Amino acid sequence: MHTKTAEQGTPMRVVHIITRFIRGGADENTLFTCNGQAQAGDEIHLITGYYHPEMVAKLDPRVKWHYLPSLVRDPSLNDVRCLFDLFRLLRKLKPAVVHTHESKAGVLGRLAARAVKAPVIVHGVHILPFVNMPRAKRLIYLGMERAVAPFTDSFVSVSEEMQRLCLENGLGTPEGHSWVPSGMATEQYQTAEALDLASLLPAHLAGQARTIGLIGGHLEKRKQIGDLVEALAPYRMRDDWILLIAGEGPEQEALAAQIKTLGLEDHVLLLGFRSDLPRLLATVDIVAHAAGNEGLPRVVIQATLAGKPVVSPALPGLDKVVADGRNGLLNRIDDFTALAANFMALVDDPERRVQMGRAAREVDLSPWSVGTMVSRIAQAYSDAIDRKQSETSGVKRKAA
Repeated sequence: MHTKTAEQGTPMRVVHIITRFIRGGADENTLFTCNGQAQAGDEIHLITGYYHPEMVAKLDPRVKWHYLPSLVRDPSLNDVRCLFDLFRLLRKLKPAVVHTHESKAGVLGRLAARAVKAPVIVHGVHILPFVNMPRAKRLIYLGMERAVAPFTDSFVSVSEEMQRLCLENGLGTPEGHSWVPSGMATEQYQTAEALDLASLLPAHLAGQARTIGLIGGHLEKRKQIGDLVEALAPYRMRDDWILLIAGEGPEQEALAAQIKTLGLEDHVLLLGFRSDLPRLLATVDIVAHAAGNEGLPRVVIQATLAGKPVVSPALPGLDKVVADGRNGLLNRIDDFTALAANFMALVDDPERRVQMGRAAREVDLSPWSVGTMVSRIAQAYSDAIDRKQSETSGVKRKAA
């Protein structure tokens, strides 16, 4: 289904807003959404703060990209300036739909969209900032989300559990919510060929028989990769495992120093950013995830598509993909000792890894295709438009 109006077939002007456009999960989701909508014939604009050139280069040429330097991730005195910049740009673009992504852009973008009286305001819930947070931060973040919820016409969550948490915390009403799996090129992960392991490991490790684990993502504190690394330190005397870290980000130097301090140089290896993630997943034996404040991590979906067992915190909605004990092992959020123990349990049991890999291949992940995502987001827009038109008609009838 296109986002075009059903009756007139007129292309819609949709403006997406995301704080950063880097090589991360929510960013890739936004990239695929913008490209899919542009290919469907709609006029698509993307407003971002900090960006990675490679992500911008992947945008469909029909997507109009706008860089807004004042849109930054952390709280800043520039936020007032950013709100004004967004207001001015949205007033110029006159969008039919404003679709915000992630927390900071979600609050500022929705405020600006409200100020310009955008016909439909949509918020993509990739993560909930108040989940798994200290009480003070939770109250602040939840307060901000509740402040902009009343004029959010549609919430589009990446998982059913994210949707439930929104509603439980007073964000929107059931009819204004939908959940849309985060689309990806599913076939690539199902059919990728493994890499030559020698190309990934130092020469002195390449010939050894070790179980290879992988953890990936943007290297920032929120991903809690350093916590898993620390929890694995007690196992450094064993010579049967390696954990590869694929990604880049502000924590890269700190992780390198931590690995050296803990004496894990022969166990935990930093690969940097990898553009060949499907092949990397095909090469490893186990995939780990550590962050406790996430939606439904794309890497978990990708690992399951690749037929790999997953060790992860039991994030909200993760049970849609990973059945504890069947195709992965789950632990309490922020229990890194348990996470490390689950990782080592799979290192110790190659037969179980194979069984879990087979079970992973049996999980139906067709809803996570890009086409399905774009179609379901279009339906969310259409439903929001219908509700708004119905509300407007009702107001007119009452006035008459």
